[in-house]
Amino acid sequence: MTASARRPGPHEPREPDEPPPLERCCDLVLTGGVTSGVLYPAAVCHLALHYRFHALGGTSVGALAVAITAAAEYQRRLGSDAGFDVLAQVPEKLAAPIAMPQGRVKDVCDGIEAQPTTLLSLFQPDTRAGARLLRLFLAANPTGVVKLGWGVRLRGLLRELPTTYPLVAGTTGLALLAAFGLSWAGWRTSGWPVGLLATFLPVLGALALGLVVLLLAIGRDLRRGALDNHLGLCTGRGQKDSGKGLIDWLHDSIQWASGRQSHETPLTFRDLWDAPETGLPPPADPTGPRRRSIDLRMVSTCLSHGRPVELPLADSDENATLFFALEEWQPYFPDPVIALLRSTCPVYEDIADRYGAPTRDGLPPGPRLTLLQMPRERMPLLVAARMSLSFPGIFSTVPAWSLDLEERCWRRLRYSDGGICANFPIHLFDAAVPRWPTFGILLSEPDSGLQPPPHATEFRSPLTGERGHVWLPRAHHEGAASLNQQLPEGGVLSAVIGYALQSLNTARRWQDYTLSRMPGVRERVARVTLAQGEGELDLRMRGADIERLGQTYGRCAADLLLDAYLSRADAQPSPAWSEHRWVRWNLLAEGLRARLAGLTQAAEDAPCSTPLSSQIDAATTTCPLRGGLGERPDPDAPGSTGRPEQRPPWSAHRREPRHGQGPGQPQPRTDLHPLDDDQRAALAALLDSLCAVEAQMGVVWREQPYQPEPRPVLTVRPSL
Repeated sequence: MTASARRPGPHEPREPDEPPPLERCCDLVLTGGVTSGVLYPAAVCHLALHYRFHALGGTSVGALAVAITAAAEYQRRLGSDAGFDVLAQVPEKLAAPIAMPQGRVKDVCDGIEAQPTTLLSLFQPDTRAGARLLRLFLAANPTGVVKLGWGVRLRGLLRELPTTYPLVAGTTGLALLAAFGLSWAGWRTSGWPVGLLATFLPVLGALALGLVVLLLAIGRDLRRGALDNHLGLCTGRGQKDSGKGLIDWLHDSIQWASGRQSHETPLTFRDLWDAPETGLPPPADPTGPRRRSIDLRMVSTCLSHGRPVELPLADSDENATLFFALEEWQPYFPDPVIALLRSTCPVYEDIADRYGAPTRDGLPPGPRLTLLQMPRERMPLLVAARMSLSFPGIFSTVPAWSLDLEERCWRRLRYSDGGICANFPIHLFDAAVPRWPTFGILLSEPDSGLQPPPHATEFRSPLTGERGHVWLPRAHHEGAASLNQQLPEGGVLSAVIGYALQSLNTARRWQDYTLSRMPGVRERVARVTLAQGEGELDLRMRGADIERLGQTYGRCAADLLLDAYLSRADAQPSPAWSEHRWVRWNLLAEGLRARLAGLTQAAEDAPCSTPLSSQIDAATTTCPLRGGLGERPDPDAPGSTGRPEQRPPWSAHRREPRHGQGPGQPQPRTDLHPLDDDQRAALAALLDSLCAVEAQMGVVWREQPYQPEPRPVLTVRPSL
C-alpha cells in the first residue's frame, strides 16, 4: 500500500511500512448493496494495515469486493502489498469521468448524463433494446434525490419517453392532432355539448392509442433486451466500441491485485487454498475438509432450485451432475477465463459413462452445446463473483444445466444475485469459540427502520443535506433492537405498495436481520446507513460522491472495528475481543445444554422405539437403513469373501467410478453396508459421551450472570 494510504492505528503507533504480525488474522464478511459497495475498498485497505485476512465472504457487490481483497491477500502471502494498492485505487477509477462516451455507453447516457462516470459506463446492455430500458431505469432513478417517491420516478419517465421512443411520441402526437381536428369540426357544426364530446372522446382515444403503442414497444424491448438475454439487460461484458464492462474491469482488477497480467492464467480458488499460510495455527479438525490458506466464499441463488448456493461448489454427488454450456458462457467471461474452463472442466461426453447412457433430452434444439462439468476448486474467482452479483433485471442470470439421473434428461438452471436469499452471510466462518475475529460490515437502507444509537458517528451528505450513520455496539448488550418499519403515510396506493415492498424485503432479508441481532454477532458487525439519496441503485452517482463514501463511511467502519478489537500497544488483548469470546463461550454452553436436554431418555426409553444402543449393536450384522444389503456374511464361512455379494447401487443409472476418478464424481453408496466393529465402537462411545455430558450438566449447571438475548438455538440445516 502507498505511504499516503497508511496511518498509525489507534492503539499501535508504528512505522507506516510495518506489516501486521503473521499471527494476527481476521475474517471479513461484506453485505450486498449495489453502488453502496463503493465504500468497501477504503474499509478493507484500512483493516489490511493491521490484520491479515484468512477467510473472506460476501454476496452481490460484497462478493466483488472480497474477490479483489482475496487476490490482494494472495499477493501479500507471496511477499508484496501491491495488491492492496490496486484495491485502494478502485474508488478513484470508478469515479473517473468518461469525456467522450462511445458505442453502447453513448446509447445509454446520451441526453441523460453528459459526462458519465466509469462506474456507470460498466453497465453496458447487450442490445439496443436493453439500452432503451436502461435509459428508462436511469431516468426513474435520478441521483441526489432525497425522497425518491413514485411521483419523482413517474416525472422522470415521462420526460424521457419521447427521447427513448420517438415513434411512440410521434404516433401519439399525430393522433392528438387528428383528435383536435375532429374537435374543431364538432365545435363548428354543433353546439357546446356536441363539441365538448367531440373533443373529449378523440383526445382520450389518441392517448389510449399512444399508451397501447408504448406498451407494445416496451414489451418488444423486454423480450429482445431482457427475456432473450437470460432475463437481464447486461451479461457484464463490454460491447463493441464501448470500452470495458463490469466483468472485464473486475477480471483486470482481480488479476492485477494477485500480481498477474490480464492475459495470464486467471486466479482460482485452488490458488488461494495453496497460498503460504504465514502464521496460521494448526487446523482445528485435521480429519476435516482440505485446509484453505485463504478461504474465500461467495453466495449465489439458484432460482431453479429455489435456494442459495455457496461458491465454490463442494465436492458432492449433487454438484457432480451440474454442467454449463461453453457457448452460453462465452458472452459472459473474457477469453482467458473461457480458455481455463475449457482446459480444466471435463466434457460431458468424456465422462458420460459414469452417469449411464449419454442423453441429450431436454437440451434446446439447434446447434449442439458443448457441456462441461461445473468447476469446483478450479473455479476462477471471476466466475464465482459473476454468479453472485447478478443484480436481478440489470444483469442476466448465469445459465447452467443439471443432469436429472432419474428422468434421464437435462434441466435448465439459472443463477442470480446471492442477495435474494442471503445478503449478509456472517455465519460462513463461525466457530464455537473463535481463534480470531470475524468482522462484518452491514449496509442498511436509510428507510430500513434501523435506529442508530446516540453514540453513532454521523455524516451529512453535501449532496442532499441528509444524515447517514456508522456505528458499532460498544458492549455485548447493545445492538439487539429490532427494526421498526412503518407503512408510508398517505393514500391507499402508497400504503398498498409499501406493504408489498415490506413483505418482499422481510421475506428476502429476515435471516440477515435475525442473525445480526444475536449476541456473538451483533458486537462485531459495523452498521452503515447511508444518507437519503446516496448509494443503493444510484448508478448516476457523481465521481466526488464515490470517493467521499469510501473516505467517510468506509474508513469510519474500519476505524470502529480496529478501535474495539485491535490489541493494545502493550500486546494485551482488547476488552471487546475478550468479552466477545466470553459471549461466544456462553452461547455454546447455553445452546448445548438446551440441545442435549432429554437425550438419554429419548435415546433409550422412547415409546414404541428400539433403544439407540441396541440399534448400534445390531448394525454390525444388519444394515440400519432400509434398502441396505442385508446381513453381513460370516467372514469365516467357506467361500466367503467377507463382503456383501451385491454392488451398492447409488442410483438406478449410476455406475461405480473407475480407479483414479477425481473428486466430485458420483460415488458408490457406502451407507447401505452394515457397520464394522470400529464404526460400531465409535458410535457407541459417542452416545455414551453425550449422555454423560447431559448428566454432568444436570449436576454442575448453574444459571450464569450473563443470559444471552435473544436466546441461541443450536440447530441442524444443510450447507448452502
